[in-house]
Amino acid sequence: MLICTLLPGIAVYAQAPTPQVWIAGDITVSTSDSLTVTVVRVKGRMYRDSSRSGEHDVVFCMTHLTPLAAKLNYTGRGRVVYRMAGSGKPTKNGARAEEMMPALGVLQADGESRFFLGEGQPYPHPPNERTVGKLSTFAVVNIVRHDVGDPSNRQKTDALSCVESKR
Repeated sequence: MLICTLLPGIAVYAQAPTPQVWIAGDITVSTSDSLTVTVVRVKGRMYRDSSRSGEHDVVFCMTHLTPLAAKLNYTGRGRVVYRMAGSGKPTKNGARAEEMMPALGVLQADGESRFFLGEGQPYPHPPNERTVGKLSTFAVVNIVRHDVGDPSNRQKTDALSCVESKR
């Protein structure tokens, strides 16, 4: 949504803030053998614009703009931060389908942060937090979010199944 404010003789345009979501908990990051898809799975408590919304098990499938130089691997605690394009809409079976911006951050407990960004996307951060430790950024074409609690998505939990789900 674009907001326009008129001042005497000046028009000021500002992008309305997109809702931020972050999930704090157990994270697994893995990359496909082709180095073109990375999967981030996070199980933990979800926060939406600073409000708690319960426990979630979510998988993010990211397609890279170009193959990575090496596989990404991480298993441990941390937070996954992303921006939604709009509010989630219930599907027929009650699961929520959320459109998201191509911007996702993985803030690992070991002090390393990985950001997966589409062209022109800013870095996502939890509110009041700008410290990210050692930073790595990866260009992505798109990011797809799967709710593992949705029975139709239970198999999309690793890089291979994410690649196969795109066919």
